[in-house]
Amino acid sequence: MCIFKCTMRSFLFLVVLCCKLRISVSVTCPNDCHWNGKCDTNSGKCQCFEGFIGNDCAVDCGCKGHGTCKSDNTCLCQDGWKWYAAQHKCIWDCQCPNGIQCIGPGICGCSTNCHQGTCWNGQCECFEGYSGNDCSHYNPNIMANKDVSVGINVGGLSYYSSELKYVDIAKLSQSWITQRTSGPNANKWDTNEQNLVNWRNDGYPASLQDNMRLGKLMLRSTIGLYAPKGNYTLLYDGEGDISFRFAHEHIMFNGKGRMVININEGKNGIDLILSRTNPANPVRNVRFIMPGFEDRYEKFPFYPPFLETIKRYSQLRYMDFLHTNGHTIYIEYSNEVWNGIFRQTHYTQEQGTKLNLDPQSWKAGMKYYNKRSSEIMQIWKTVFGSQPDKIVTVWAWQTGNQDYTRQAIEDLGNRTRNFKAIAITGYFDCNNLAGKHAAEMLNMSNIQMETYCNNQMSQSESSFQYFMDLAKKHGLKLLMYEGGPSIMEGSAIAQGLSHDDVTNKAIAFNRDQHIKSVVDNLLEAWYKIVINDPQNSSPGGLFNYFSSTGTPSKYGSWGMLEYTGQDPGTVPKYVATQSFITRHYSHSPVDIPCSFLQQSTLGYGCFLQKRGALRWRCAVTDDDGTTWSYYPDVGNTGDTLVLDGFNPTTYTVYVRSVNKIGVNKYHSIDTRTTNTWKTYTSFDYYSSVASRKTQRRLPNGVYNYLDTQARCS
Repeated sequence: MCIFKCTMRSFLFLVVLCCKLRISVSVTCPNDCHWNGKCDTNSGKCQCFEGFIGNDCAVDCGCKGHGTCKSDNTCLCQDGWKWYAAQHKCIWDCQCPNGIQCIGPGICGCSTNCHQGTCWNGQCECFEGYSGNDCSHYNPNIMANKDVSVGINVGGLSYYSSELKYVDIAKLSQSWITQRTSGPNANKWDTNEQNLVNWRNDGYPASLQDNMRLGKLMLRSTIGLYAPKGNYTLLYDGEGDISFRFAHEHIMFNGKGRMVININEGKNGIDLILSRTNPANPVRNVRFIMPGFEDRYEKFPFYPPFLETIKRYSQLRYMDFLHTNGHTIYIEYSNEVWNGIFRQTHYTQEQGTKLNLDPQSWKAGMKYYNKRSSEIMQIWKTVFGSQPDKIVTVWAWQTGNQDYTRQAIEDLGNRTRNFKAIAITGYFDCNNLAGKHAAEMLNMSNIQMETYCNNQMSQSESSFQYFMDLAKKHGLKLLMYEGGPSIMEGSAIAQGLSHDDVTNKAIAFNRDQHIKSVVDNLLEAWYKIVINDPQNSSPGGLFNYFSSTGTPSKYGSWGMLEYTGQDPGTVPKYVATQSFITRHYSHSPVDIPCSFLQQSTLGYGCFLQKRGALRWRCAVTDDDGTTWSYYPDVGNTGDTLVLDGFNPTTYTVYVRSVNKIGVNKYHSIDTRTTNTWKTYTSFDYYSSVASRKTQRRLPNGVYNYLDTQARCS
């Protein structure tokens, strides 16, 4: 109710309006709930976080976000935690042997240092190429990307990216936007008042104005349709009020610093709202963890299906990942500095003009690129002087204009000694099919489009040969920094025009089986002319596909995959690229040759049988590998089988079958029945294997004598 008397003529118009509209005033809660709960401003009552009680939430039961209050004001701790009366709080609960300490809730540390790996529940998990109990032995022969001259451009970090790289979704969230809860800007999505926020050095607000809140989006657009659904965990340091919008969410646990939210997100994504923060202890370090990964996210931050789809590439290019087109970043001195649509191009032209390198701005920019990139490469070479093979210094210019590139590299002169390689592009647009020939394309079948596109391969071969000769002339290697399909209405879009029917036709072809031969022929042309050239050995020959993952649109179908978690075996561009790798680099394994684990007196394993015809099997032994009881076949008999874990509480064995081009299928079997295998999506599989209750396989190359019946080399 309005607190003023309407008959007092001296009050301002705002007060009169208040009375006429009978505006309500928010009610405060006692002691502001001690920041241990949220205030219901209608009733003036505190809604305490789990683990706190009292009318002002002053009583701390010691749960620390991992339990609920008991009647004696102690905590009923969650699984993996136990009550420690001496400190009145829940602590990690571990049953570790030989004095080994906990490293997480119910998670034991290791008795040895994991040199090239990470400790998890008593044993090391080795990085690719390393093996042994302490992950100290390097063995490139077990790496799926051994000597492979194919790389990938990984996508950027954004709230709308369809590539999920981290299990902590907050790493892919939007920057904070400002909003108002009242006043004339109350309905604005973004009031653009970031300059009014008192920001900390870590990017979080030190305080907020009374009617201001901050928001940030996550899992927006396409990825919201395909991202995992289930119980996400919000973790944060400090004190404040956080809530969510847009997604269909249900709060399962609401603790201080930790919330568990069941989310069934959609294309609108998830909007995280920070409505209050305690100036004495501000909210910070916000993490939003995918279902199943709360225990592992710190030690294993990357999303397993993402790693799975990039493991066969020998190089990763971080142009989008590091927002190179928004900032001038090095060791390939930025990206496409000749391209006028990017800020770095204007920067180099400005700098070159200031230095009077040439009266023409475009040429001044080119000369500045040569000057500055040479200087930067010298710095890198100085730093890595004792390990010169650790870096590849790259020079890149405009592939589409061959003579322009010739002029640019001639201007470089003897500064070519600062570089090891020239990098070009290798796109195919099917002779500008979606541009100049759009009307014709609309009447084509996918078979006709395939033929049309393959007819461009002679042009690609000529381009590769020209630049191969140019590189050799100047004593350099030849690489490709970007390549792949580029079927889009480029000129129409540049003029603000595009046509949905053309876009849809181009997207459909990029998804169709008939694009496989075009991608394959492009890779084969590169292999024949560039990789096979005896003067272009390592670090030459690398083909960097653009890009790993992306949502198709009128601007192009650049992503090999459309979203993380898509079945790659159903994606023609992915299959074509992986088939090329398998065909030319068959010496590289698709995964480890043998995988074992020990659980009490039992051993589990997946391996090629030593005797008889080569056949992958998974089995259990109770006599240290002397005899095995085999489970039913899973996958094709030629697939590599990888044992990832065993959950003794559910008696479940988790196994991946990996085909010859590295595509995974996911399975489990209940060892009490051993009749049929259950299949999974990639997310459901990895979230199950991530459980701390699931025992992971032994480190790479560690067999504990279980390999007597197996071919492991």
